[in-house]
Amino acid sequence: MPKQQGGLGVRNLSLHNKALMANLLSKLLSDSEGPCFSWLARRYLRDSIPQETSRGDTPFWRSLLALLPTVQNATRCRPSTGDKISFWHDQWTDLGHLKDRFSVLFTFAKDQHCTVRSQQRNGDWDIDLLLPLTDSAQLQLEQLMQRIHLIQLDGVGDEREMITTGKPPSTAAFYRLFSDRGMKWQPAEWVWRKAIPHRHKIFTWLSFRGRLNTKDNMTAKCWCSDAGCDLCPALESIHHIALHCKTSTWVWEKLNVAETAATSNTMAQFVTKIQALTGDSTWPTCFAACLLELWKARNDRIFNGRSMATATILMRIRETLRLWTCRSPKEGQRIMTWAQKLS
Repeated sequence: MPKQQGGLGVRNLSLHNKALMANLLSKLLSDSEGPCFSWLARRYLRDSIPQETSRGDTPFWRSLLALLPTVQNATRCRPSTGDKISFWHDQWTDLGHLKDRFSVLFTFAKDQHCTVRSQQRNGDWDIDLLLPLTDSAQLQLEQLMQRIHLIQLDGVGDEREMITTGKPPSTAAFYRLFSDRGMKWQPAEWVWRKAIPHRHKIFTWLSFRGRLNTKDNMTAKCWCSDAGCDLCPALESIHHIALHCKTSTWVWEKLNVAETAATSNTMAQFVTKIQALTGDSTWPTCFAACLLELWKARNDRIFNGRSMATATILMRIRETLRLWTCRSPKEGQRIMTWAQKLS
């Protein structure tokens, strides 16, 4: 899943393979040079672009053809020869898909999978239809001819472009199309920051996703029976550790944001509120450093039985922020401003 949607940015190999196949098909449906494209075009794309497989098709072609509707919906065509553009199913005019715009007329087409080239003879449009036409079909035919009568095929080469970008199709563009869930994960901009080291980015990601082994999670997994915080009479969750625990309250009091932390139910709410109040884009970096050291203090208390002093926690946060400034010199001064408040 992409980082912007809450994932780690690791590619889904199944979707990546699907994107590769879609890109291959888009090249096949353009005038791409290459022996493999020429052979496939001669074998499968003669006077029409089939929308369904037949008994003699190879598994490879069946896999490609399964992606044809996706490619046709995701791309826009510029016809020149018209040999590899579907008259009814491709978007080669400003009318969109002709099969949808002229749905009644489409039902009278002799070959619903015909190419653009096959419908033009001697420079004039001659659409193959089953006669006689109904009144509504005749009306749609007249409307269609009015819109396409000036379009001429010059025989230079068909081109396709992605509707979303206006650029030629690519594997990356199709992968984004297949993997995009339409919703962005808000904490992504706070997690994947240049100043935060990679392993700490993973920790912050786990925190915002609620994947750390806090006591509430361990109880849900039947790893322990007591889900309470060892310092407070409350359920130990990552939001409690970061916002409402006694240890975190001391830290937020130093930064003068304790009241906001107390009234926030989640870390995302807290970060959003403080960033809106301060207008400082480095605040998420400061929060990540505080969260990291609060978690280390919690682990030291749970596993080693040592209660870390507040001054020690604050000192470790300051040192962490100082080290992180080396990774982002442009933000270094503003990051150190947060560190100085913890003195």
